[in-house]
Amino acid sequence: MDEFSGISVVSGLVELSNNDAVTDMEGYSGLVDVGGNLVIEHNDGLATLAGLNGIRLAIAGDLIIRHNPNLVTIAALSGVTVDGRIAA
Repeated sequence: MDEFSGISVVSGLVELSNNDAVTDMEGYSGLVDVGGNLVIEHNDGLATLAGLNGIRLAIAGDLIIRHNPNLVTIAALSGVTVDGRIAA
């Protein structure tokens, strides 16, 4: 998913869902501002949120992370601020 690494600002929704080939979030490492919700759901291969760690990401909407059975930690989100709700 390196094709998204050059994107830093999205004015609306960012959704990563139903993609079992995704194992981490490295392709989103340049993301710093989401104007809507960030949704990460139904990704059976997702094992880590690495790629989001160490960045300052601001989410104006909700952060929704659910139904990712191999994801065991969200520690990589320590630098994330969320204006909306957080749902898991």
